[in-house]
Amino acid sequence: MDGRRVKLVDTAGHREAEGSIEAEGISLGINAALRADLSLRVTDPDSRAITPLNGEILVHNKSDLDGFIDRLSVSALSGKGIDNLRAYILRQANQQIGEGSQIHLSESERSTLTGISSTLKKIVDSADGKLDPVLLAEDLRATIESLGALLGFNISEDALNHIFAQMCIGK
Repeated sequence: MDGRRVKLVDTAGHREAEGSIEAEGISLGINAALRADLSLRVTDPDSRAITPLNGEILVHNKSDLDGFIDRLSVSALSGKGIDNLRAYILRQANQQIGEGSQIHLSESERSTLTGISSTLKKIVDSADGKLDPVLLAEDLRATIESLGALLGFNISEDALNHIFAQMCIGK
């Protein structure tokens, strides 16, 4: 969005679960929302009176059906209000990251980079051979996966196996 990387994640809705699998999906969604830099909760005409949880921002969808107008009312059907929602998301991103920043990182991206840096430092520091090479290889595999996730692509298990098959872990 306007040069900013924005990752949108659609999760299970907040409601009373009808079974254990649905409950787990709802729990995963709540945890994802808690880790997000910005959490939007979409309502419809049947759920307008809900109270936002943990800093959620309410986005009222289907406003074309009931005429509900709020600062973040949208109609996915007609597209009305989508530009306002987009502008709101960008304002929030600029506030969190800094409008003049050359490098645009969210808190989750900063956390991922800190973890990658820490693991790479551990690997470099272990050049004296004191750490188990198998454990180091697993740390490196996790770092590669984290870097892939940060860059927006998924490194397949086959690709990682190919990389590690080419390395002499025990030497």
